[in-house]
Amino acid sequence: MRFTPERIALTLFTLAVVVLIAAPLVEVVIRSLEKQTGLTSHVWSGANYQQLKASEILSSARNSVVIALGSMVLATVIGVGLSWLVTRTDLPLRRAFEILNLIPFFLSPLIGSIAWTYLADPRTGFINRLARSAGISHGAIFNVYSTFGIIVVLGLFLVPFVILLTGAAFRQMDSSLEHAAAACGASGWRTALRVTLPLAGPAITAAAILTFVMAIEDLSVPLVLGYGNGIQTLSTRIYDAVQTFPPNYNFGAALGCVMMLITAVCLYFQRRAMRDRGYVTVTGKGSRAEPLRLGKLRWWAFAAELLYLLFAALLPIGILTLIAFSKRWTGRIDFDDLTLDNFHALFGKGSIVKTAFLNSLELSALCACVVVALSVVLVYAIERARITGRRLFEVCLTVPVAVPGLVLGVGLLTLLLKTSLFGTLWIIGVAYIVRFLPFAQRSVSAAFLSVHTELEEAARTSGASLTRYVFRVLLPLVRPGLVAGWLLVFLTFMRELPMSALLQTTGTQTLSVALLNSRSFDSPGVTAAFTLLQAAVLLVAAAVFWTITTRRDGASSDMAAGL
Repeated sequence: MRFTPERIALTLFTLAVVVLIAAPLVEVVIRSLEKQTGLTSHVWSGANYQQLKASEILSSARNSVVIALGSMVLATVIGVGLSWLVTRTDLPLRRAFEILNLIPFFLSPLIGSIAWTYLADPRTGFINRLARSAGISHGAIFNVYSTFGIIVVLGLFLVPFVILLTGAAFRQMDSSLEHAAAACGASGWRTALRVTLPLAGPAITAAAILTFVMAIEDLSVPLVLGYGNGIQTLSTRIYDAVQTFPPNYNFGAALGCVMMLITAVCLYFQRRAMRDRGYVTVTGKGSRAEPLRLGKLRWWAFAAELLYLLFAALLPIGILTLIAFSKRWTGRIDFDDLTLDNFHALFGKGSIVKTAFLNSLELSALCACVVVALSVVLVYAIERARITGRRLFEVCLTVPVAVPGLVLGVGLLTLLLKTSLFGTLWIIGVAYIVRFLPFAQRSVSAAFLSVHTELEEAARTSGASLTRYVFRVLLPLVRPGLVAGWLLVFLTFMRELPMSALLQTTGTQTLSVALLNSRSFDSPGVTAAFTLLQAAVLLVAAAVFWTITTRRDGASSDMAAGL
């Protein structure tokens, strides 16, 4: 293997990125093993881990596991069912549903949880008041401020991830297997249970594990729905440890190490499940994927689709719209009480909405450019230049996938506490880049796979330098994939909460942080207007993303590649 100057440069660049990723994680581990003895002095100690045995911490851990398991089951059952309906059956309007089912993906659990406080508050929630008015119940038919409420809301907003991860497995199957089962007298449901689902088993298992990881590290839903009602999770405990005064960074780091261990184990099994996807049958005979006929159940399936969209998208967006245009909210609809004052208040004197919006826009756009540019260099170094140690580098670069955002935020906060980056937008930007670099890298890698290495060999044979080949041949060919990756991480940055909440200071709030604060200090109308504004921004960006990606291989495959 020749050590050319460009290979050495690419190796050093990749090593520098790995160090950038490793530094905050090492800091978290070190902090978890230290005990503060003064303002600036520390001693090595296992006291932080001993505190984990406290009953309230064990209770929080139990809540985290229960919520994560419940959300996983709910999201997996609904997601697999909807994915199967739109890919394998003759469901009416299935192409439209394929797009509509992903709307919650482009919103966020924070927006969903705020909307559901207006829908299912025990006293003033629209659904509960409607039920009492109709004589169905004298109390609350659904209390969103409960463990069950958290599971339902979080599960609904994790369904799109299951749809994305299982859709490809369903599409790739040879439909002749299902038709053979039908020819042997098996009903549609028996065929689905005995043939289709087992073949998609690895993809379903991988999706379930990923939703468990996303649920156990989520901060927004437990913080909005559980925190004020005595339901603590590991994520809210970490948030507490860092946000209280004086902050207990060392204990927060110990909690973070526990959460990091849980997610790492889960993602290990998820990768094993994805590696076993080989037994999903895809033949070389060019079998046409004919949809399975649902018969009399066709319209029941259609109703199930509408029911999911009602609770995951229409009701949340509808209630936010209604409250945003209302002078006051008491749980009743009054069309004589409509106003635009809530939107005026968003940008009035003393409001931080404009600052938060510009902060998020600046951070998201710039960091998206940085992570895509880094990903191009890293993917080229590992997959095309095949630098020495590329397999080890590849593993190291995917480590942030197993690190919850809260944990990474704690590591960066303590690592950069005494630097000029602390208290600025750029510390949040560094967190975005480190945490979500693997997601952009996967999207860019998928784009690179479409360009054969013969083009580089032809360019080099013709005397073109590496720089000339990259800018004149490679980048123009992979540009659609890069744009899709840019939009995907831009959307992710615009809705990110855990790291932004830990690292923000006065003047550096992002949209999600300002929205979380608005719920505590503003009227329901102003908060709803703010929530609707963020939802509109995300949906517009999602529409652009969908328009660009559907010109190529489809948006679903691009998002699945990013995951």
